[in-house]
Amino acid sequence: MYFISQQTMAVVSSRDAEGNVWASMLFGSPGFLNAETERQLRLDHILCFTATGDPVWQNLKQDPEIGILLIELSSRRRLRINGRVRQDSNSYLIEVDRFYPNCPKYIQTRNLTVTGNIMNTRETNTASGERLTPEQCKQLSRADTFFVASAHPKAGCDASHRGGHPGFIEVLNAQRLRIPEYAGNGMFNTLGNFESYPYAGLVFPDFENNRILQLTGQVEVLWHEYAKGEKEFSQPYYWEFKLESWQESVIPIELKWEFLEYSPFLPMIPMRQPVAAGGTGKS
Repeated sequence: MYFISQQTMAVVSSRDAEGNVWASMLFGSPGFLNAETERQLRLDHILCFTATGDPVWQNLKQDPEIGILLIELSSRRRLRINGRVRQDSNSYLIEVDRFYPNCPKYIQTRNLTVTGNIMNTRETNTASGERLTPEQCKQLSRADTFFVASAHPKAGCDASHRGGHPGFIEVLNAQRLRIPEYAGNGMFNTLGNFESYPYAGLVFPDFENNRILQLTGQVEVLWHEYAKGEKEFSQPYYWEFKLESWQESVIPIELKWEFLEYSPFLPMIPMRQPVAAGGTGKS
């Protein structure tokens, strides 16, 4: 319970009215999420902040299923929580169905400092589109961390982490990504959800510019795909993400990130060049 109350960041999985899955990032001072009992959490809406235009709050009004990933990047500790939400004045009560820790593999260590002050001088407009822009393709090709949201028709929503050396995400074109699964993902929570409900939400934090890029779309697990000619990176499966829409926002709270080191468990892969995407966004 102490681990929960000390967190300043949480990743949340939710579904919108059309059934699309979204991954969101919440930030706040320690205590914005607290465990009241072993089976009930309280999320204080006033004490936490999301990127402008994030759909998570509207999603939870119409679909109470929620997945939460609490991840402390500085220590590589993480806890996954699945449950249902009900609103109570300025907070959300989360009835927990399942919770369990995950191993520290593939997490890049970073220190995160949250000042808690909303930055009124920073623009918080939200841009959106259906095809990735050239700059977004470059951002994803350089990414070493992202978070993925999935869902199951009966078991609810789930949020998880993916990490690798820059280049582990292959940008096939302006609407399609290919992502490897590393050894150790034996529980198949995310991939099992994909098989039952082939929709996903991805969120990419831009640590240098304090921006959030959220993608939602469909997903296919390539169970029989093998990496050829990449001996150190040979994997039994990949999954592909087909983009339906994206939105990009500035986080309206002061954050400071400090990169420390890459995970020592990461496979080494050759750096891929991003595709020349012809997508355009809209504001």
